[in-house]
Amino acid sequence: MTDTPPLGRFPGISADAASAEQRALMTAFLDRRGSIPGPYKIWLSAAPLAARLKDLSDFLLREGMLSARAREIAILVTAQRLGAPFIEAAHRKLALDAGLPPAAIDAICEGRSPVLGDEHESAVYEAAIAMHAHLQPDDEAFGRAVAILGHQGLSELAALLGFYCACAFTLNFYAAKPPGAG
Repeated sequence: MTDTPPLGRFPGISADAASAEQRALMTAFLDRRGSIPGPYKIWLSAAPLAARLKDLSDFLLREGMLSARAREIAILVTAQRLGAPFIEAAHRKLALDAGLPPAAIDAICEGRSPVLGDEHESAVYEAAIAMHAHLQPDDEAFGRAVAILGHQGLSELAALLGFYCACAFTLNFYAAKPPGAG
């Protein structure tokens, strides 16, 4: 087990000082991913919370009904709306890996409407924009979102946005630099 490195204003956690619960979470991330994701380096300071957030993210990112492309659209919308450069940098690559066109990624990150060839992805984008703007869509837009994503899909989308809001709030507050940034 190694120390978690500092991240922004967070000093990191010494492996020697880590609790059993913190060590178990560190091991779980290292075994599955080879690293501890950005916000978890900070959230490990509140291990019971980190464990629950890990369960939520595991469900949303691995078991939920939204496709990888749809998830990345929603995450990039969140990064753009909340000014979260760490999340944008980390998820640009994941969005490319999921097959999103670079022009769509750039548009989302620049706050412009992307050209998406899939009605499911367009519905995710439109619903994410509305949710971030605290808008209640008109009946037509709401009906379209429900028809395409269903109530389950919209519930998962709202939870995904909320999870990444928590990531953005944490990373921004601690002034975490994006991966690869000086």
